[in-house]
Amino acid sequence: MTQASARLLRFPAERCAAPTFDHLLAQLPANTSMADECLHYGLPAPDLNALREQGIAIGMKMRRQIVLPADAGEEASKREIWFAPARVTMQRSITRVHDMTWRAEQTRNPQDHRAAFSARYRAWQTCKRLIAAWETLCLDEENVRPSASILTFQKKASG
Repeated sequence: MTQASARLLRFPAERCAAPTFDHLLAQLPANTSMADECLHYGLPAPDLNALREQGIAIGMKMRRQIVLPADAGEEASKREIWFAPARVTMQRSITRVHDMTWRAEQTRNPQDHRAAFSARYRAWQTCKRLIAAWETLCLDEENVRPSASILTFQKKASG
């Protein structure tokens, strides 16, 4: 058997699935798991409050830049359009992380493991900011909390 014929072809679900926030969160490690990994690599635990504040700042900036329609259905649709590229980019990032992790497991090279962790950590941080920005954009002008489905994302994100 040659090397080429022995190669495993992978078609993981994250390459095919629609990139919803729920799907993105399912692909990322929990907060406690990420904190443990950071400590393993000699880094301080991530500051969840800082990530959330950064995401809120992004959401507030977006809120000032776009004009959302008065109709709730149109408003939700417009938000979806605005966030679709960010979710797709996030999905690509997560897919890259899965590929790097798979490679690290195959090679058992510590440098590959460190590179996979670094990519996973960046993707995790970006997703946390993106979710906070989404929640901020979903708030109405009176700062009413977003719908229960959005709060579910927050609950899952907090591990």
